[in-house]
Amino acid sequence: MLDRSESSHPERAQSPLRELRLRKGWSAEDLASRAGVSGRAIYDIEGGYRQPRRATRHVLAQALGCDPAELTPATQDESPAAEARLSSKPAGTGRNAPSA
Repeated sequence: MLDRSESSHPERAQSPLRELRLRKGWSAEDLASRAGVSGRAIYDIEGGYRQPRRATRHVLAQALGCDPAELTPATQDESPAAEARLSSKPAGTGRNAPSA
C-alpha cells in the first residue's frame, strides 16, 4: 500500500506527529496499527487536513511514548514571535480597545 504521508512537501512544515513517527522508524500504517486508528487518520492529521480529537491524540501519544501536547503544532499565537509581538503592544490598543 502506498504511504502518501511519506511524500515530501517542502512548502509545508513537518507535522510533529510525522516527525515523532519517523524518529521511531515507523510507517504511517505501523503507527495506525499500534494506536488503533486508521491509516487515513494518520495521513489526514500529518497532512494538516484535520486536527485529532483529544482521545485520538492520547492514543497516538501513548503509542509513540510522548506527551499528547507534543503532537499539537504551535499555532501562530503560541509562537515565540507572536508572544513577543503581543507583549510589546501597549495596553488598550488594537481592535478591541475601548473607543474614546
